[in-house]
Amino acid sequence: MSCQNKGLAVFDLVGRVLLAFIFLFAALGKIEDYDGTRLYMMSYGVPGALLPVVIAVELLGSLVRVRGGPAGFCGPRLSTGRPRLPASPVHRHQIGDDGHHAGD
Repeated sequence: MSCQNKGLAVFDLVGRVLLAFIFLFAALGKIEDYDGTRLYMMSYGVPGALLPVVIAVELLGSLVRVRGGPAGFCGPRLSTGRPRLPASPVHRHQIGDDGHHAGD
């Protein structure tokens, strides 16, 4: 491996670790304030029973990111701009029947 490739590999690893921290700290924050997070989810109609699943996905996601997991598989599906299941109830409550935000 050339010196340049080693340098790129280091930047790749640092980037993956920093990205993993986003998921890790999000999961730890949910664990720290479990009841508050559960009540927040329930206020938007999301069942509180899904919180352990959300925490597990974030923790496993951070581990997968550090290992260099399937970003090619997940990235395009997450960046389509359409809300996914966990965000759907939140978006439904914030957007009125006419398709505009409730505050507009």
